[in-house]
Amino acid sequence: MNTATYKNWILTGAVAALALFLLGFFAVARAETTSGASTEGDSAATSTSTQIRERLRQQEEDLRERSRAIQERLNTERENIRTMASTTREKIRQKVETAAAERFRAQVSMVVRRLNAAVERLLRLSDRLESRLNKLADKGIDVTEPRALLGIARTEIANAESVIGEMPEAVEAVLGSDTPRETFKKTRDIIDQAKASLKKAHRALVDAIVATKAAGGVKADEAATSTEAETDD
Repeated sequence: MNTATYKNWILTGAVAALALFLLGFFAVARAETTSGASTEGDSAATSTSTQIRERLRQQEEDLRERSRAIQERLNTERENIRTMASTTREKIRQKVETAAAERFRAQVSMVVRRLNAAVERLLRLSDRLESRLNKLADKGIDVTEPRALLGIARTEIANAESVIGEMPEAVEAVLGSDTPRETFKKTRDIIDQAKASLKKAHRALVDAIVATKAAGGVKADEAATSTEAETDD
């Protein structure tokens, strides 16, 4: 091998070796660059994912907060509606009770007026009969029996007046009672007692008139008609 050929062979080998070295160098550099870029990309992707998750978490929290606020408002409005409804029911109940109380007072007042009117009629009749008996006694006629019957009538009339006088207190007791049905029985009993006394007074007056007629004071038919007219209620 001559010197020129040897030199060419040496140069060719050196060039080949240099080429191989450069190829290896660039490959490593490229790999490092790619690796670095990949690392930076992963880091950026991780940061973006974290931000997205944070935004979603915040949005969920905001939604929960708004939901709680809406629920609280609904609860408040529902409670206000219940309170208003309860107040309305209470007002209606009070109005109904007041109206019922007024009707009750009016009804009892009407009954009392009728009973008092009956008392007044019986008293007028008693006074007329007593006047007649006094006149008969002045004539020497025995009026012992009719006067006794008249006394019975006046006693029953007085009893009726006394019982009727208890009505206002009984009415208020009914209206103020927690058990009005039970308390009303007392009112009913008072009315019944007054009626019973008036009936006894009426019966005694009829008997007194009949006895007066027997003593020669009045006609029986006239007495009966007068008594019925005076005690009709």
